[in-house]
Amino acid sequence: MASSRNRRHPFRGARFFRHLRLCAQNNNGQVFNGRDADSRRAAIDELWDKDGVFIDPGGVHEGVEKINAIVELLFTQFEGYLFSVRGPGQSLHGVGRLPWS
Repeated sequence: MASSRNRRHPFRGARFFRHLRLCAQNNNGQVFNGRDADSRRAAIDELWDKDGVFIDPGGVHEGVEKINAIVELLFTQFEGYLFSVRGPGQSLHGVGRLPWS
């Protein structure tokens, strides 16, 4: 299966940005604040491409297994912290960026 970076996105214009915003909200709430491992993994499988890439200061994490692992690591590093979105998401050439803290 090709990476999501190589596929055309089915949304355009304002519809695309509504979709991006909804995905970002769900990703933040269900993945990065999802303390229940089974629910979080189900959300990752729904929201992320199986070859998806998450990049943070610690490195590049490719694939749903590594994304799940880095989220679990973040939970141990920032125990009890509630991750939040700091601003609007951006997308360029099939890559999304979301400022968060």
